[in-house]
Amino acid sequence: MTAGKQRSLTILYDAAYPFIDGGGQRRIFEIAKSFVAAGWQVDWYAMHTWDGEPHQERAGIVYHGLGRPMDFYSADGRRSLRQALAYGWAVLLSRADFSSRDLVWCGQWPFLHLLALFLRLIPWRTHLLVDWWEIWGRQRWLRYHRILGLGGWLLEVLLVNLVSRVGHIVAISALGAKQIAQQGGVPSHIHYIPNGIDLNRLDTVPAAEGAVDLISFGRLADHKNIDHLLYALALLKDDGLVLRADIVGDGPVRPALERITDERGIAEQVTFHGRLDDACLTGFLKRATLFVHPSTKEGGGSITLLEANACGLPVICYRHPLGIDPALVIEGQTGCLVSPVTPRALADAIAVMLKSASDGALKEGCRRYAARFEWHVIAAEYLALADRLAGSAMTPIGGKA
Repeated sequence: MTAGKQRSLTILYDAAYPFIDGGGQRRIFEIAKSFVAAGWQVDWYAMHTWDGEPHQERAGIVYHGLGRPMDFYSADGRRSLRQALAYGWAVLLSRADFSSRDLVWCGQWPFLHLLALFLRLIPWRTHLLVDWWEIWGRQRWLRYHRILGLGGWLLEVLLVNLVSRVGHIVAISALGAKQIAQQGGVPSHIHYIPNGIDLNRLDTVPAAEGAVDLISFGRLADHKNIDHLLYALALLKDDGLVLRADIVGDGPVRPALERITDERGIAEQVTFHGRLDDACLTGFLKRATLFVHPSTKEGGGSITLLEANACGLPVICYRHPLGIDPALVIEGQTGCLVSPVTPRALADAIAVMLKSASDGALKEGCRRYAARFEWHVIAAEYLALADRLAGSAMTPIGGKA
């Protein structure tokens, strides 16, 4: 690279924060801000989901809207194949000269934009870095989409192998890095960089009024297993322990969840708040005692888990191969891992953790643990990796420089 030339980063991910909220795009945004602060030119090519002109600037990041707005999810809550095709096609036909950038950084989903890059032969002319948030594997793909799932699984295997040979992959958990290698990824081109949090922002928000025992937040989809939490509350009520819970977020299964609260007689114990802005969500976290995160599809990492710990809340989550990486939970200190994946096991864990969760030392331990994951710490790892890549020769096919 010529001395004095400004380094350039192009981001390819269809959902752009702050226009669309979500863990993956929030991660990219927070790290991209550090690239801007380090003097990089940063452009983000996403679906045009915001009002106004297709070109916008936020926090020094220049956004470029591709295509037209469309739903990211189908009626059943699955990622829309039509939207994935539209974004992949838009990347393929984009007039942007991706090959002139020092680094092209992509989010894993929705896959087809990665295929578009290979069709443009971009990875052979610039450095490619892909955040690979989760591996689904054959069984899950077939369960998710049956016949189409077979194509999804084959595409996953193909792209893991291609990307890790001509570029580099970032996993958000040690568990994820292991799964990527098992899928055929080149181990020397797989890097573990965890999720992060904005500790300063979290610290400035006061607790919301009132108090609840439990809180859970995220998109209300089947794999989040909020129904397990509701059944656990009903079981605990039968045991004589009546608890109050906040459910924050929205999604396709919310009506079904609300019906469960009525059917199981716990409607007065549970409040559905829908989507909240960051400040409101943090306030609700701080008024709770425990954070329950029963998801079985997280790819190992979770920003929500770290934010809960940062607010002093121990976390209860399932031990599941596609759920939270067990390495992110210090048993008995920052939370606990529950098995088997049943409401009864979840209820028993909640009852045990509540007995110690009010301990001030436990709360402070959760906060100290979360401080290891501040965004500036995570971003420094990305910048170090990007500097090594931008200062090295392109990676040829086969993965050896």
